[in-house]
Parts: sequence; C-alpha cells; structure tokens
Amino acid sequence: MKKITVIILIYLVSVQFGLAFAQNNHPEQTALAYLSLWQSGDYSAMYDMLSEQSKNYVSRTEFIAWHQEFRDKYIIERFEIMAVENQGQRARVEYRLDLTEIGGGPKMKNGLIRLAIYTGHWEIDY
Repeated sequence: MKKITVIILIYLVSVQFGLAFAQNNHPEQTALAYLSLWQSGDYSAMYDMLSEQSKNYVSRTEFIAWHQEFRDKYIIERFEIMAVENQGQRARVEYRLDLTEIGGGPKMKNGLIRLAIYTGHWEIDY
C-alpha cells in the first residue's frame, strides 16, 4: 500500500511540475493574451495581468484611463509578435500594432512587453 501511495505522489508531483513548466515556458502566449485584451478593450483584465510590482507603479484607474485615451485616438486592427527573447525567469516580447487613426489613416506602432515569473506564471512588468 505504501508503494502505491508513493508512486501516486511522485506521479502527481511530476504532473504538477510539468504543467507549471509548460505554462512558464511560453511568455509569447501571455503577451498574445495581453494584446488580445487590449484590442478588445478589456483594460481591467489587462491590468489584472500586471505584476504586483507594476500595480504599485500604476493604479488601475490610471492604467485604464491611458488605454481609453489611446482607444479614442486609434483602433487596433491587428497585432503581431515580432520577436520573443526568453531569459529564463524574464522575457521580452516585441510586437507591432496595425492601427487606424480616428479621422486619419493607417498607422503602425512597435512596442515591447516585459514579462517575469513572480507567482509561478508569467506576469507583465509594465
């Protein structure tokens, strides 16, 4: 009975470790989710993806206000990940936004998302 319990425990730990490793190994997926929320206008959910350190830097109200001002000037037509630099516990994701300026024409904006693993998963360092 002890042997079966130990085998089950080892299996559960390895599954949990594998899931955590898989989740932590993809900063690009976190960046894509963040950009998707930006495009859809869910700024509160974007804020929830920020690290606690970033939330100490910018309040939810300030964060949402800045993104609403951006939305009042531009429509995000599409976005694209240009490059991902994974440095273990930290990552950088370069992206491009294809925009339409309100009352104007097409624009393009390049940007950088910094990410870090703080609480077992990738978070945005704003």
